[in-house]
Amino acid sequence: MNNKIQQMLRTFSILLAIVIVLTTGCQQQRDHSKELKPILDKGVEIWNTGNFEEVDKVWDSGVVRSANELPEVKGIDGIKKVITSFRTAFPDLKLAIDEEIYAENKITIRWTVTGTNTGPGEMPPTGNKVNFWGISVLHLANGKLTKEFVAFDNRALMEQLGYTMAPPLKEAN
Repeated sequence: MNNKIQQMLRTFSILLAIVIVLTTGCQQQRDHSKELKPILDKGVEIWNTGNFEEVDKVWDSGVVRSANELPEVKGIDGIKKVITSFRTAFPDLKLAIDEEIYAENKITIRWTVTGTNTGPGEMPPTGNKVNFWGISVLHLANGKLTKEFVAFDNRALMEQLGYTMAPPLKEAN
């Protein structure tokens, strides 16, 4: 009888271990896109239209944006200036999301921008069409973007605008 009780306890222990593994190890991952995709979509809409009516629903007032070697942009007013600057230089600007990855309070996107440089900007307009891609890592808190890290091929953009790179001038000895 003692042997039978030990065997039942062993069997019960094994079954309990299997149930614990199955219930904790096989849980479905939470789909973060359901809560984060609407924020991303609204941000893309703002980039594509330049309509800032709902900008404070997307970006946190303390947002910080870092892009390539450009100066860091801070706050909603800074975000508005960046978007306005691009949309002024490229009035037909179109931002398209090519790939998106969602995690808890993070979105990573690969995007493409197209447009025609017909408006005034930091440099005179060239009239050239551009098509360049980049990657952004977005951090969120309380349903708003708080940090954005952007990397894009600035050289390809400049070449499409018609600029060329020249080697540095050598100083005469």
